[in-house]
Amino acid sequence: MKDKEPIKIEEPLQYSDSNQVIDDKKFQKQLIKKQEANTKEFTKMLSTTSRNHYTLNQMVDRKARILLSMNALILSFIIGKIIVNNDMLDLKFILLFVSGVAVLISIIYAMLAMMPEKTNKNLTVEKIRDNEGNPLYYGNYINMTAKIYENTMMEMSDNINFINRSLLQDIYQLGILLEKKRKYLRSALYVLLIGILISFLMAFLFRVIYGDDLGIK
Repeated sequence: MKDKEPIKIEEPLQYSDSNQVIDDKKFQKQLIKKQEANTKEFTKMLSTTSRNHYTLNQMVDRKARILLSMNALILSFIIGKIIVNNDMLDLKFILLFVSGVAVLISIIYAMLAMMPEKTNKNLTVEKIRDNEGNPLYYGNYINMTAKIYENTMMEMSDNINFINRSLLQDIYQLGILLEKKRKYLRSALYVLLIGILISFLMAFLFRVIYGDDLGIK
């Protein structure tokens, strides 16, 4: 019988330290690239959100201006009719007075919706460098000279965290402002609608109850 050949055991592959270092460097580069890509996407998302907030703010202001103009025309018409009608107990006068009050309150709410936000003028260079305050909002840096503001912002241009933090603060402040404007605009519309409904309801009820006795035509 032939002797069996001894089994050869393959030795595990050995990696040199130099190859391991190269792999680590490649992994670190890939990780850095991925982090930079994520940061760019996050910054892009913040910029898009901020732009959308500004668009919504313009839409609210435009609606408030339309409502204000319409109410001003209605109020001028009502005032003219009230001046002509001297009888304060006349039904027409009462209806015009109720409508006028509703329109006036609606105008006040529309003006509040368009009123500019109170600015914070206490922003300093130190606060900007410490990431405190939003340097993107005009009301915060109006007390700083153009040169100081420009130099301070250029110092922070390479700090992506500072840029993202400023965008986040800008988005948050715009969101608070939009919510307040939305409430005022909604109140203006509700007051106008309720005033018109009350006036028509009063006119209908007086017509049914008193007929032509009060001179309703």
